[in-house]
Amino acid sequence: MEDLVDEAKRKGDEIDDDVKVWLSEVDGKITEVEEKYFGAEDTTEMKCTFKGSFSYLASWYKLGKMAKEMGESVVKLKGRINFGHISFRSKLQSHFENKDYLRSVTREEFVDEIMEELGDANIKTIGLHEMPGVGKTTLVKEITRKALKDDLRLFNDAVIVTISQTLDLEKIQQHIAERLDLELKKK
Repeated sequence: MEDLVDEAKRKGDEIDDDVKVWLSEVDGKITEVEEKYFGAEDTTEMKCTFKGSFSYLASWYKLGKMAKEMGESVVKLKGRINFGHISFRSKLQSHFENKDYLRSVTREEFVDEIMEELGDANIKTIGLHEMPGVGKTTLVKEITRKALKDDLRLFNDAVIVTISQTLDLEKIQQHIAERLDLELKKK
């Protein structure tokens, strides 16, 4: 199980909570076994001797009984390892770094207006159009960055798609699906 978990982590997957709990219980059981059987002082001094005394038989009986109980608990723990899957692909977090954005009073007012509109549940679409090269994409990245910030958190995730004059709907759909980690069955 540890090898499977290590492999999933190398792939960048998140480990299921059930698997984490199970591994924690296994670690606890291993620690318990090590403490009871290998770390205790009374077990290291036990020797099998027949020099007129059978006092060690009681200690060995007690140790055997503990070992049987421990074995049964390990079998139960091992029986719970019927996980259908141990990991899942973690959701990509949007990170919109906006190095090209230059702050100005008028631009910030414009961003604030759009942010206010994004908070309005009645508005379904906001379009931004202007001549090429004036910074529409940079402005949208800044708005998106602000909308995803923890203090505001208007959205859980965002996808930015630049649409050119030659419209390719399949390419746009594929880009959005990949970004949201969706698999399109049909085109």
